[in-house]
Amino acid sequence: MVMRICLFTPSFLPKLGGMEIVIDRLARCFLDRGHEVTVLAKTPREMTDAPVLPYPAVYYPRTRSQVWFLGSTRRALLTEHERRRFDIVHVHQAYPTGYVAVKLRDDLGVPVVITSHRGDIGEASRYRRRRITRDRMVWAMRRADAVTGVSDKLQRIIDDLTGGQARSLVIPNGVDVEIEPPTQPPPEIASLPVFGRDGPAPFMLTLGRLHPYKGLDVLLEAMAILARRGTTAPHLVIAGDGKIRPDLEAQAERL
Repeated sequence: MVMRICLFTPSFLPKLGGMEIVIDRLARCFLDRGHEVTVLAKTPREMTDAPVLPYPAVYYPRTRSQVWFLGSTRRALLTEHERRRFDIVHVHQAYPTGYVAVKLRDDLGVPVVITSHRGDIGEASRYRRRRITRDRMVWAMRRADAVTGVSDKLQRIIDDLTGGQARSLVIPNGVDVEIEPPTQPPPEIASLPVFGRDGPAPFMLTLGRLHPYKGLDVLLEAMAILARRGTTAPHLVIAGDGKIRPDLEAQAERL
């Protein structure tokens, strides 16, 4: 059975982050299985050219407020549903997209599933800290056909926020990676301390957006403790970019 699937998200490529990459891989997996998939996404800031993708990606205008001006988000979902007649709307983030989709569920006439990637419902979320958006988010999760989290911890957060009234499930992120290594490593690798005269040494890698809630500052402190104790540990390589990169670089230099 071929399904027409809408992946509805407040953030997507060319912006790079864990959620954006997961949605792209999910769309490609659906496509490989013969389904029709459309990504409906808010236009990223400073996007000049939309990425070339093997499936349609429709971008709707950014709004001045994520609280009072959600009209363009509503219209985008209704318009695309009218064009493509989706069989299901899979929403990424409980707010604002989850709230909008659940509000329109009767008009859409299809199931709405919400997936949280933590940024919306985690303790540091601005949506969770503000009463009106928190209430809307909880309302949406309680009424969605299902709410999935990418970890057991996220499922517990969903259950705590909704008082156990959400149909919560855990579906971990599964992202396919290339199995075949490149024939020639990038030249930058040669400068890493893990490549010495005797070849590569064991190392630990963290790859992702450099954001405060990832706890990378704690990881650096832990590495410093091991060094002070004289404990032999693999080298640590942090790869990525983000607003705390200068802080992490300064911390690593200081330690």
